[in-house]
Amino acid sequence: MKTVLAEVDERGDPIRIFKPQRKAYQFPVESVNEFPKAFAVGMIRSKVFARAGCTPHIDGECEWCGASICWEKGRWNSGEMHEVVARGKMVFQGEQGEVSVSNSVAICRNCHTSGPNAAHANRRWHSAKIKET
Repeated sequence: MKTVLAEVDERGDPIRIFKPQRKAYQFPVESVNEFPKAFAVGMIRSKVFARAGCTPHIDGECEWCGASICWEKGRWNSGEMHEVVARGKMVFQGEQGEVSVSNSVAICRNCHTSGPNAAHANRRWHSAKIKET
């Protein structure tokens, strides 16, 4: 099980995953905790979707276009979490994008990957990454 160091809010819930992990050492020890990665990402996702008005039983709105989105994956209006600054992208003096409540938005599939002006509209399928078995 992969673990990550994360900044926590006043309740102890993860709100930011440190990448690289050494960034965590710049914060007070009481504001950092170690979590399984899947749990930390899930908690951040739940906070981002709650900000958009989504709960497991109530639909919310895309934070970019206002379309109806839902919490559950696999439905026609499933919301998707998008990092505004990509995790691997350097932005300022060596700072990278990160998985965090402040760097993420809950958006509809059209705004994320499908529409002509989507955040990832320019992504292409990479057949070179497929490994033969």
